[in-house]
Amino acid sequence: MTANEYKLAAYHLVYLIRCALNDKKPSKAMLDKMNISNVYTVSEAHFVSAIAAYALESAGVSYERFRQAKLDSIRRDILFNIERENICAQLEANKIWYVPLKGIIIKEFYPKTGMRQMSDNDILFDESKRKQVHDIFISNGYETDMYEVTNQDVYKKEPVFNFEMHVCLAGKNDFRPVRKYYSDITEKLVSDGGFRKRMTDEDFYIYVIAHAYKHYASRGTGLRTLVDIYVLSDFYEKLDKDYIKTELKKMNIYEYEKQSRQLAKKIFTGKAVSKEEKEMLDKYIFSSAYGTQEKLIENNMIHYNNSIIRYYFSRVFKPMLFLKTEYPFLKDHKILIPFVAVYKFFKRFFNATVRNRSDFIEEMKTVIKLKK
Repeated sequence: MTANEYKLAAYHLVYLIRCALNDKKPSKAMLDKMNISNVYTVSEAHFVSAIAAYALESAGVSYERFRQAKLDSIRRDILFNIERENICAQLEANKIWYVPLKGIIIKEFYPKTGMRQMSDNDILFDESKRKQVHDIFISNGYETDMYEVTNQDVYKKEPVFNFEMHVCLAGKNDFRPVRKYYSDITEKLVSDGGFRKRMTDEDFYIYVIAHAYKHYASRGTGLRTLVDIYVLSDFYEKLDKDYIKTELKKMNIYEYEKQSRQLAKKIFTGKAVSKEEKEMLDKYIFSSAYGTQEKLIENNMIHYNNSIIRYYFSRVFKPMLFLKTEYPFLKDHKILIPFVAVYKFFKRFFNATVRNRSDFIEEMKTVIKLKK
């Protein structure tokens, strides 16, 4: 698939998502223009196949891979709900406070079951009970995929279960202002009954945005993030916007939130976007929701027409939004932007850890392989 074919399929996918979210049947004229196979490929990369399937089925279009994606998503949602209740009951029994995060909450804002595909369950919990939580999962037949390595422990069990148990909301490699903001979240938690805790509605929305930006500014994040932001838009309108703005500004991500929210609202209601918004949309389009590093590099190489120079220029010299977010003083001292870009270049390549250098070498190998 060429860059133009990929982008066209993504635009058609956005149209299908718009129809599903707004309970509209896709028009025959639009369906006739689509390469359904390409649209499916893009939808899988962005983890939104199920929601597109709802739109296609409303128009009487039968496509087995979309149908199966929808059924798998519904099945996974049901299984996850049952298993999560089991795990949370054991956290309660052991008097361990916990907070369901991200998709566990967001999926409830989608119009129908399974529309938001789930790959895992994210839960924040009391770090002092880390060993007890580990033992709970092991006693329930889980295997430890990662433990005491980062800020999250990962447990997996067949057929589909995957839990990411967080001891804090930002890791040491996360965006600095976000990491500082979430260094201690306990004071922002309120009781939700028993040992289950939750964030206030405003703080939950802020965390969704902070998490989205973390991916957007690094490996990238796909269309599902924009869908999440859109389905939360009505919820957002009922919140304390001044508080949200103040808190987001502490992390230097208020502009990102505003731009992404406006973009999501436009594309999922069928309104025209500006040139700048189209560029932002393209960044979402050419990033997958999760994907392997190779898939992410492949998508970005497509975006830059297989130009290694343009690809690495984009990796080293981040867009102005990122630079100004990480270094707020640049807003008033734009003359320093080139110097900061050069600083980041030397920091990235000459002050990197052994692991980062290894990752960079693997990235170069992948780029060269894809170029061939």
